[in-house]
Amino acid sequence: MTNSQDPAESKYWVKSVARAADILETLATAEPDRGMSVTEVARNCGIAKSATFGMLQTLRAYGLVSDDGEGMSRRYRLGMGLARLGDRARSQVSLRTVAHPVLRELTSLTGMASRLAVPEGGHAVVVDQVETDQRIRLDLRMGQRELPHCTGLGKALLSALSPAEAALVVERFGLPRRTARTITDPATLLAHLRDIDRIGYALDDEEDAEGVICVGAPVRDHLGGCAGAISITGLKLGLPAWRYQELGGQVRDAARRISEGLGQETKATAEDSVSEAIPQPVPPQAPQPSPQLASQAAPQPTEQPGSQPSSHPASQPSSQPIPPPAPQSSSQPSSHPVAQPAPQPPSSPAQQPPWVPDPRDTRQDGGSATGS
Repeated sequence: MTNSQDPAESKYWVKSVARAADILETLATAEPDRGMSVTEVARNCGIAKSATFGMLQTLRAYGLVSDDGEGMSRRYRLGMGLARLGDRARSQVSLRTVAHPVLRELTSLTGMASRLAVPEGGHAVVVDQVETDQRIRLDLRMGQRELPHCTGLGKALLSALSPAEAALVVERFGLPRRTARTITDPATLLAHLRDIDRIGYALDDEEDAEGVICVGAPVRDHLGGCAGAISITGLKLGLPAWRYQELGGQVRDAARRISEGLGQETKATAEDSVSEAIPQPVPPQAPQPSPQLASQAAPQPTEQPGSQPSSHPASQPSSQPIPPPAPQSSSQPSSHPVAQPAPQPPSSPAQQPPWVPDPRDTRQDGGSATGS
């Protein structure tokens, strides 16, 4: 028996209809070009052979079952009438109808505005949204076209394309800079899209607008194609780093529910990779000192004439390789023009690439207001 509902759960349960549904489900498991005999169907469904034969003939009359052969060699399989009904069923399913209840739940769960977008001409066009009841609201508009390379919706849709298709979109529309955190290098963006496809959600961390984050995930139809994308949008102020992964998982799960409503048989690949972090895409336009120059910047002990060698550990040269200096301000200005860059505020957004937190590294604080 393959029915998923216990007859005791509903007083309107019709046993004969349930048996007919079980027969169809059983025939769906038959090997291609082989079908099943009436004996096999009866055994799998737990129904008497005579009753099974009668139901098969009734379903056959409606085109829901077809048969081949005669007598003992007769085999049954699903009929093309089911394909016709399936096409009609899909035509009656609206993406907005399926997605809107999920968007309401997502907004209630996260406290952020949620949106639904469909791909159109390389951009993400918003077709539905659910606002929050908070006093401060973002200016989110229906019909708005989202850029593909720097928004949660846009990157979610791009990640669902093949690398060649995504490269064509990038070549056509370019990578205009919206903020200091926008990815403007094609190779960096394409590598970032592969990470998004693996983890199951995209993060816009102030890449489209300063102080605003957006988490998006693609929605797929019954054929596995990208039907659209959903996202949540909110202010970054005060958002702790650990919330990034949590919000990403919630958006990804909501997108999966919508995909199931569209007929897709979802796989748990994204959930299995939840422990993997999307690497930080470092825009190549930020110059980095070479390791050779950085190693020359390592402090070397000096001896003054007549002075005694110091026993302080800091005066001993390190035996470990000297990593390139981090781009952060120093309390002591250096005379070396390369090893010691000019002091800059650690909160400058230009020094923090678009980022999805590594759940295994609690030291990262890109999601908090104090670390940005």
